[in-house]
Amino acid sequence: MTEKIVVGILFLVIFVSAFQIGNRFWLENSEPVSAPGGTFVEGVIGEFNFLNPVLSQTSLDRDISNLVFCGLTRFDPISNAIVDDIAEHSLSPDQRTYIFKIRDGVRWHDGEPVTADDVIFTFRDVIQNENFPNPSLAANFAEVEITKIDEKTVEMTLAKKYAFFIYNTTIGLLPEHILGDTDPAGLLASEFNLNPIGCGGYRVEAVGASAISLSAFADFHRGRPAIDSVIFRIFESEEQLIKNIDSIAATKDLSEKNFSAFQNDTRLELHEFTLPQYVALFFNLDREILSDEQLRLGLQLATNKEAIAEARGDEVKIIDTPLLEIASSDWKYEFDASRADGALFDAGWKYRESAEMNSTVAEPEVATPTPPAANSPEFISRPSSDNFFATDDAEFFLEGSAPANSTKIVVNGYQLSRFVAGNSNWSYKSALAIGTLQEGENEFVVANQNGEIDRIAIFYSTNAAERANWLAEKSTPPAAEIVEEVAENADEETNEPISNALRLRYKDDEPLALKLLIPENREEFLAIAEEVARQWRERGVKLTIERLPETEFLTRLAKRDYDIILFGQNLGYNLDAYSFWHSSEARAGGSNLSNLKSSAVNAWLEQIRSSFDSSERRKRLANLRGVLSEEVPAVMLFTPTYEYAVDRKIKNFNLGHIALKRDRLANLSSWHLRESREANTDCGIWSFAKWLFTEAF
Repeated sequence: MTEKIVVGILFLVIFVSAFQIGNRFWLENSEPVSAPGGTFVEGVIGEFNFLNPVLSQTSLDRDISNLVFCGLTRFDPISNAIVDDIAEHSLSPDQRTYIFKIRDGVRWHDGEPVTADDVIFTFRDVIQNENFPNPSLAANFAEVEITKIDEKTVEMTLAKKYAFFIYNTTIGLLPEHILGDTDPAGLLASEFNLNPIGCGGYRVEAVGASAISLSAFADFHRGRPAIDSVIFRIFESEEQLIKNIDSIAATKDLSEKNFSAFQNDTRLELHEFTLPQYVALFFNLDREILSDEQLRLGLQLATNKEAIAEARGDEVKIIDTPLLEIASSDWKYEFDASRADGALFDAGWKYRESAEMNSTVAEPEVATPTPPAANSPEFISRPSSDNFFATDDAEFFLEGSAPANSTKIVVNGYQLSRFVAGNSNWSYKSALAIGTLQEGENEFVVANQNGEIDRIAIFYSTNAAERANWLAEKSTPPAAEIVEEVAENADEETNEPISNALRLRYKDDEPLALKLLIPENREEFLAIAEEVARQWRERGVKLTIERLPETEFLTRLAKRDYDIILFGQNLGYNLDAYSFWHSSEARAGGSNLSNLKSSAVNAWLEQIRSSFDSSERRKRLANLRGVLSEEVPAVMLFTPTYEYAVDRKIKNFNLGHIALKRDRLANLSSWHLRESREANTDCGIWSFAKWLFTEAF
């Protein structure tokens, strides 16, 4: 019996040893490879309208369309270039004719082959149709002759050379056999927009208000994606997304304030990226006051971008030109307060004499109330951190911070439902329309669970004199004493006050007053706008901030109903600035937000578009930069930085050099969640024997 036990143990030892040796050999002579399976869940904030590549409006529309549809070409973030997708292309010697030949085996999700008829249908019958409801996309194919050569070949001939045309062919194709009988004008109402058939790596399985599900397409021309399914979970707010963060594998919708919370997360890894875009203050040159180049130059010089970046509270790349291919270290219009004063003076905008200052100081936008009394809590930050404020805005947000360990915030007896215990910020909407603001003086008392933490008196009136009188009564010292103090601090040689913050510049009887339009849903834009207003106020410029809901903001933007607008623009794959500065786009609904109309700018933009030679292109860009610097159509501020949070379990993930946010998913078909191992080519019995005697022992 004992012998049997010993023999059994011996066999067990031999078996375990053999297994370990074999496993070690396998690990050393095989490579991990992707294995099919798993579900990738991305959390997104927003909504979808059209899951159709030629009608996409929202960010989610574009994300899904890029996965479901495919184009003649595609953008590859790894190589940072446009590459052939379902077709191979060639360019004629005169650089005007493109020929696209569809690859073998490319199929729609319903099994039908993709043919030249689908290309003709998408570009000629739909996009070039006069009833097509997307004019900006139609403009990309204006004056392009599209011809079918055979069942797999299409020719596109341009009226003139256009170096960036190939970028337009990344748009997803539409299936002619499904939509062939649909009038382009009727596409907006087509059921296809929610139940699309594409030829991309994923097909739509289910569409709901809170989630959209996709499944891997087995016959995808670049090979079946490794991840079986992709789900976009849709949230109404970042707060909801954060609460459900454990159930998602990735998100692009973390705000800057939440980046730091995930810096050391063991599951999600933050991937930082920038896009070829910028944020700028665009001057509306159609406004008479802003038609003066010298005034625009003064405002440019008065803008301290470093201070703006600091006010924004995160890392950004400060820029001085919209031409992102060019280094801007030698840009000549950097912040310079003395030169700004000189330019504004040369433009005819001057400070009034001290005898006229009383009326100026009395205006609510100019007078500077004294700080709250000593030891007074300062938890209210907007619309003012002082203890009184006057406004003619019938709607604004009272905002501030909360003491540590606050479990609730109450304003005038109303508990804020969106305040989350542990958060530092809160906001309260004050508006005539909902009864939280009244004509005249309003008292706002802010409290937490321990009682009052801060209060502010806000006087609302559309009558400037009433606001001025109220401020004069509240101010300590009185307005007259402020005037006297400023006069006492005047420079003896120029008789100009050392501090100009209390006064406005005038031309005749007109004050230098402008309005800045910003979207309400971009919280970070408010901090930028307030910093700009503060800086310009020091130069004698009154800047009123108009903060509007997104729909109203976009309407005003399309109508060009603003003096100045704070906005961002993306130059896309080709870094083409044409649509943003060419006079043809200086119109309602166009992309030239400054309404700049310059024949010199037009000429250089057109020459840049026709240049296929990179060195020649750079020379023309340098000339364009010079012309734009003289025009001063905008104050370029910075390029923002973004973060994409991704579960560390995602394998083969590489963000690359993306140009648009949707490009983060450009190579999703090559990601995988599961792995298997594949033997090396020399892995066999003889290599095992050699390894056993040379390495194992």
